[in-house]
Amino acid sequence: MDIELISVETDLLPGKCSDTQTAYIMEKCAQIGSPVVGHMSVSRKNIHLADMVHEALERTSVIIVLCMDCEDLETVRTVIAEKVLRREETQKTDLDMVLERHGGTCPGLVMRREDKTVILLPGSEEDLHGIFEKEEVVKAIVTAIGEAKGLDMTQIAGVDFAKFKEIQYNILADALRKHMDISRIYEIMEEGTDDED
Repeated sequence: MDIELISVETDLLPGKCSDTQTAYIMEKCAQIGSPVVGHMSVSRKNIHLADMVHEALERTSVIIVLCMDCEDLETVRTVIAEKVLRREETQKTDLDMVLERHGGTCPGLVMRREDKTVILLPGSEEDLHGIFEKEEVVKAIVTAIGEAKGLDMTQIAGVDFAKFKEIQYNILADALRKHMDISRIYEIMEEGTDDED
């Protein structure tokens, strides 16, 4: 399943776009086997946002909307709910899910209609990374994407992120030990200490 990504920017001035957050989302999607195949940036003031989301949903079943300003998240949610998903602003379904971030102030949201899924995420680095640190949130996003692919997600198993990080650090440490002369590094560190005395 391919995913499209729409970044809602405060300004579309050169150098002001969310390249690092966009790259982060693309990496996370690739890790779960659903690459981002299209990316568009739109100003928060663009009146064509609903059209862009609607057209993206015609091409794919899942889109991610990255709102660079938390204040825009609610406005974008309202536009998508009313103009794309064709429901009242306050109307939520059993398929909708709030994505609380770890220690967070700016949650994301999964909104669904039949076989279409819109995932709204905050775009600030702190909020975005905080969302992906929470196991329930990652499970909700993976489940939404899996269900959009037509997969049975009832048996999805969780991931122990602390254990995963520890394994990744051990892999990195093993690679460093294998390719670096650690004893020489300690020698250099000792020599530096001796010179300071």
